[in-house]
Amino acid sequence: MQESAVSIFRKLPETKDQVKQFASLVKESILDGEVDILRTASNIRALEEVIKLLKNDVLIKDCILEEAEKNGRKTFDLNNCQYQIKEVGAKYDFTVCNDDQWEDATKDELVAKTKRTDREKFLKSITPDMEVFNSDGVKLETPIKKSTTSVVITLK
Repeated sequence: MQESAVSIFRKLPETKDQVKQFASLVKESILDGEVDILRTASNIRALEEVIKLLKNDVLIKDCILEEAEKNGRKTFDLNNCQYQIKEVGAKYDFTVCNDDQWEDATKDELVAKTKRTDREKFLKSITPDMEVFNSDGVKLETPIKKSTTSVVITLK
């Protein structure tokens, strides 16, 4: 008989200590060469996607809120967690305020951002052998590029 998806979730760690211990055990298995590292990496990537889909699902969010509200308190402890019912992600729409100072500041901000982005594009195009100077006659240098090499895992 195939195990249900929820029963698999119930086998996962539930507390901070369990999470740390679980991650440590997986890491140890990887470093000891006990597992196929690329398969494990793809499993981790898939689990990230599952979690993202579940956390962002509006119907699931509604069910969680409805169940939490049955508790009758804004904050309560249950299942090794603290639950808080609170307003999050407040956003304001200032476009309806009819405030000319805000509108001017917004336009100025957009102009400045565009100007900076254009300048950054130009600075990235400079090569070390080029002789380009700023308005004060100082030679412009190429920007320092920082990056990290990584493996990007795309689920199929």
